[in-house]
Amino acid sequence: MSLTARQELMIYSSKASDLFSDFGIDPSASLLERLDQAFSSWLHASNRLGYSESDVVGILGAAFGDYCNESLEMDWVTVSDQYGTSTAIDGREFEFRAFPFDSIWKRIDDAESGFFASIYVVLAHQKQHSRRRGNAA
Repeated sequence: MSLTARQELMIYSSKASDLFSDFGIDPSASLLERLDQAFSSWLHASNRLGYSESDVVGILGAAFGDYCNESLEMDWVTVSDQYGTSTAIDGREFEFRAFPFDSIWKRIDDAESGFFASIYVVLAHQKQHSRRRGNAA
């Protein structure tokens, strides 16, 4: 992943606390709860306070990815296939992957909320039941 892409992720992730504050999200809630609350509040708000779809996908996707990277030992990667290129998070030692930004885009299109904790649980399960990478220490 390029330095510019990593810098963009850091900028988006740093804006999460502002988004939480702007939508009155309970600061004592866990990060996963705050992500779910913020997305739901934004999705159903009559006034989205200037946050575009791209802003919300970037901010919440980066915050969720950073959280998974820390707690599930994952890293940001760029994945390319016949359908295009996406930013993903990938297990360092075990073979499991998620696409935070794509997951949020899908939920905007479906007007679905309350999914961050569920995705996290699935990832934690995948980590426990996946193969160790051949290049892992």
